[in-house]
This record gives sequence, structure tokens and C-alpha cells, in this order.
Amino acid sequence: MPRIILFLFLLTTLFFSCSEEETVYGCGDAQAINYDPEVNSFCNSCCEYLEIGSFYQGGIVFYLDSTNFHGLVVAMGDLPGEYQWGCYETDILGADLTTLHSGLQNSIDIINSCTDSLSAAFQTSLIQWEGYDDWYLPSKDELLEIYNSIGNGSEESHFFIESLDFENDYYWSSSEYSDKYTWYFHFENGYTYFNDKYETFKVRPIRNF
Repeated sequence: MPRIILFLFLLTTLFFSCSEEETVYGCGDAQAINYDPEVNSFCNSCCEYLEIGSFYQGGIVFYLDSTNFHGLVVAMGDLPGEYQWGCYETDILGADLTTLHSGLQNSIDIINSCTDSLSAAFQTSLIQWEGYDDWYLPSKDELLEIYNSIGNGSEESHFFIESLDFENDYYWSSSEYSDKYTWYFHFENGYTYFNDKYETFKVRPIRNF
């Protein structure tokens, strides 16, 4: 086949192959949670972005990091009933962390070091809600972040409190204070202090994503 004919044949084949490409509509913004890299017909008005208060991966977002892709969500409800923190007069090595992102490590340390199967941390680890089974007991500062971002400490608390069904009551944190005491949080006024581990308080699970 002469070169010019071969060239025209290949050019025609390429043209028709491209023209027959399937049109894929969707979000083409890589910063959106529904970004589709296969999209070739952009509908950026269809893009969805995470924000505080969004329902995402089983709960309500109460914290987002600088990437806007990773953060923390709080469950839509409490564990049924009330629970002791557990392991009274037992010092749990490593479970005294109070900051954001420390609740998971606290919970792991509690479960690994405490044989009390009725403890708040252990009972939280057993639940499967909204398709997720990696919930844990929040740290003191994680509870504070919930309060400030979507709780009574938030300017929009009237919306979030209704959807989250928080009670104006005491909630356990995973942050140990000593062998006898642990930090708790009161969702009515944001008050936090420590109390005996054998006291029974409410539990609200969180998870990270």
C-alpha cells in the first residue's frame, strides 16, 4: 500500500475512533469527593464538597484537615444506655492522650490493657453502624471539637443538635486522668472535668476517614 494511502487510512481510523469515544458526564474537579477521572464532559455544578455538618461515611463531619479529604465524623446517636469507663484503680499506659486524633490510640490501649468487656471503649469497638465497624471512644479534645463545631458551642447548633440528638448530659472521653479517674465532657455547657471510672455516663462514638 502506497505510503500516502496508508497515512490517510490511519488518519481516518484515528478520527472515527476519537469521534466515537463515549461521553462521560460528571465532576471533573479533583478537590470534590465525587471526582471522576474518567469524565470527559464536565459538570462542575454536580461536584460535591465536604464541609462541617456534612453526612459522610456513617456520621456527621465535625473536623476536616487542610486537604478537605480527611477528618472525623461523629455517630448520629449514642450507644444505648450508659457505661462505666472501666478498669478502676488500673493505670492504662498510653491512654492519657487528650488531643485531636488521639481517641483511636487511647481506645486501642484501653482495649489491649483492660479486661473489662463492659467498658465504654470496648463496647464502642463492637458496634457496626452505617456499614462501618471502626468506631471508637473520642478523646477529651475531640469531644470539645464536636461541641464547638456542631454542638452547643456552634452558632448553628440549633440545626446540628437536632440531627445528632445530643443530650445535655455527661459523656465519657477515652482520655484517662489517673488510675481512678477519667476525663468526661458535658454537652450542655462544654464543661469538662474528671470523675471516677466506675461512674456511668453516655457514650458517643466517632471514626476517622
